[in-house]
Formats: sequence, C-alpha cells, structure tokens
Amino acid sequence: MSNKLIHSLKFQITAVLVVLLSLFSFAITFTLYNMDDREKEVAALHLVNRLQLITNYMDMQSYNYLKNAPQSSSAYQRDINLYYDDLKGQLNNKNDIITCFADEHLTAELVDMDKGIDLNLDKNTRKVLNQLQQSWNIYYQELIKTLGERNDSPKLAAAAQYIVDNQGNIKNIEDVVVKQLQADLKKRVEWINSVNKFVLAASFVVALITLIGFYIKVIIPLNRAVEGFKRVSKGDFGHQVVVSSDNEIASIATSFNHLSQRLHSIFQLIHRVQQGDDLDSTLGFIAEEFSSILPINWTSVLLHNGNATLLELQGAYIDGKPHLMPRTHFAIAGTLLEKAINSDKPLLISDLQTLAENNKHYVFLNLLAKEGMKSAIFLHLTQETQVPGMLIFASREANAYNEEHVELLSNIAHLVTHSFGKTVKMAEQRRLAAIGEFTSGIVHEVRNPLTSIKPINKGVDIFV
Repeated sequence: MSNKLIHSLKFQITAVLVVLLSLFSFAITFTLYNMDDREKEVAALHLVNRLQLITNYMDMQSYNYLKNAPQSSSAYQRDINLYYDDLKGQLNNKNDIITCFADEHLTAELVDMDKGIDLNLDKNTRKVLNQLQQSWNIYYQELIKTLGERNDSPKLAAAAQYIVDNQGNIKNIEDVVVKQLQADLKKRVEWINSVNKFVLAASFVVALITLIGFYIKVIIPLNRAVEGFKRVSKGDFGHQVVVSSDNEIASIATSFNHLSQRLHSIFQLIHRVQQGDDLDSTLGFIAEEFSSILPINWTSVLLHNGNATLLELQGAYIDGKPHLMPRTHFAIAGTLLEKAINSDKPLLISDLQTLAENNKHYVFLNLLAKEGMKSAIFLHLTQETQVPGMLIFASREANAYNEEHVELLSNIAHLVTHSFGKTVKMAEQRRLAAIGEFTSGIVHEVRNPLTSIKPINKGVDIFV
C-alpha cells in the first residue's frame, strides 16, 4: 500500500510542491532573519562611525583650544563654561558607546530605536573591540585625571595637549573596528547570497527533475493512451497500451487495456455467433476468450430439455478442455439454479465450498465443489434463447469474482443470450434435419426390397 502511494502522481506532485514550498519558505525566512541581523550590524556600524566623528571633533576642538589659548582670567572662565562641559559630554558619550560594544548590547537610546540590539559579532570583531576598550579605558582615565574637576580649576590646555598627543592610537583602533565590522557585514551578506543561490539552484534542479519526470510519467503515457483510443476508435479492438509505470496514468492505461480486451472478446463472440452453429464449439470459444476478462477454470451450459423442472448439462470445459461429467440432469426447485433463473442479474457465489457443504441438496453446486471450484457466477440465459438455461463460470480461487465481474456479465448478458439462442436453434435445426435424413434413409431402405417383389397372380397388385 505504501509503495503504491509513493508511486502515485498525487503523492509525487504533492511531495514536489512541498519540497519547492519548503525551499522557498526557507530562503525567505533565512533572508528575513539575516536581514534583521544586518539591520543590527548596520546600526552598530553607524555607531562606530559616530565614535569616529566624536574623535575627529575632539581633535579639532583640542587644536583650536591650543591655538587660541585664553589670555585672561575672564577668557579662561568662559572656556570652562564652553570647552570643559562639551569635552566632558563627548567623553561620556564615547565611553558609553565603547562600553556597549564591549557588552555586545547597544541600548535603545544610543541607536535611537524602540528597543536595544544584541550584537552577534565574530571572533575577530570581538578581539578588536576588546583592544579598543582596553586602550580607551587607559586613555579615558588619564584624560580625566589630567583635566581635573570643574570646581578645581580644570587644566584645559593640558587636557587638550593630551588629546592631541595620545588620541591617535584610539583613532587607529576605531578605524580597524570600522573595517572589521564592514568586512563582517560583507561576509554575512555574501553568505546570505550563497545560501539563496543554493536554494535557487536546488529549486531549479527539483523543477527540472519534476519536468522530466512529468514528461516521462505523464506526457508519454498519455500520448500512448490517446494513440490507443484512436486505434480502438478506428476498429482495432484488442489493442493494448504499454504500461510502464505504477501511477494514476498507468491505472487509466490498465483500465483501457481491460476495456479493449473485453471489446475484442465481445466482437469475437459476435463473429462467432454469426458463423458458429455448434453448441460445444461455442462453449469452448467462450471458455477460451472470456478467460482474458474473467478468472475462469470451469465453463458449462445447462439448458431446459423439454422438462421445466430439470436442466440438462450440455457441455463443460475445465481449463479450456472438454470435460465429461458423471451426471447431466439437475433439479431446479429449491436450488441456486432456481434463484439464478429468478434473478435479473448474474448470481455471484463467493464461497462455493462452504455453501455446498451446508446445502447437500444443491446437487450441481456440490458437483462443482468436488471438481475443486471455490467461487462461481451463474448467468441466466433468458427466454429469448427459445431454450432457456444457465451459463456457469467457476474458479478454483476463493472470492475470484466481484461486483465488477457481475456488472460486466450483466451488460453482455443479452449478447451471450442471443449467441446461445442462435447456436441452440441452429443446433436444433441440424438435429431435426439429421433425424429427417435418418428417417428418410430408413424409408428408402425399406422401400427398395418391396419394389423388387413380383406379383404372384396376374391382375393382382400388391400395394405398399
């Protein structure tokens, strides 16, 4: 059952569609998932660029401060209100960004999003970020120490000089971080593209195999079936279509072959009816031809022979050969023969042995059981035959017949009836003609000696 299911077109087409749908679903899901990751990496890259902007801004501000150092106490106080607060804000902002990268979690405030981002960085990027954090921690602590507190006369010039002298190393590491993140982003994009290309190639291969399989398993068998229908429509009854697979198309071809074979048998029967006048040969023909459309080991015909209560066995064939039976007359009343005669369709007997064993008065059925038959169909030959009777098909296989066989015999019952009607009628005419010929011969033989006898007395004639 499972093997038949696997070979069915319904299963195969469904499986192909499921595979293609799975591949495309995977590609879409994979792309969307990685696009979400790429959004995180782009946000991280923007944040690193922001670090570079802060670094460049601090460099520019420090150079400007050293170039335009305050010359008076009032100018110094002004610079504290401007430069000190701005420098502290830039340092704190940069420290927060570097700390978030070290923790691999960017806060919602930093990335300006509804929620924070958890980074999934590779080993090389983590290594560079750890190096940036360590260098920054040293740089940040020294710079804060050099700058001092706002209320304790902060050393703005010394802080500016420290930035100019030492921030170059931090800037170089930041550049490395940017390049590493860009390389990581490019690598992941290439990975997404590779996976999508693989899925596309796999989908193409599956589609190509499906197309080739569809052509081999569907198009070619359908063309054969169409050609077979054309040949049968032109009168080539019995033409068989090659069945090369085990699917729904093969089932159609097999059904077509059965139909074609049955048409061939039926037309052969019609031809036989028009030519044959011998009951025994007609029965032998049915035993031979019907074996292709029915499981037959036994074929026989029972006819009324002037007695309405009896049926006479006119002939029997076993495995296509004539078979003599020890008994030829069988009572009708109270038997399956009577039931078959009163039925409007063939009588199906699936378990012949058990039925015969339980009904000893079914003489004909018990005879079939003794011959090894296990299932049978009784086909009633109607009154149209002029000599009503019964055509019997039997098999040594239990449950050999089903409703399909009953339906088939029901559909051709009238044809078989007419066949036997004509055959029986012609056989009866031949029998009567033979009796007439025999009687005529006897009369002739009796008359010949009488004509040779001479009269004893003249004038006296002897009349016969």
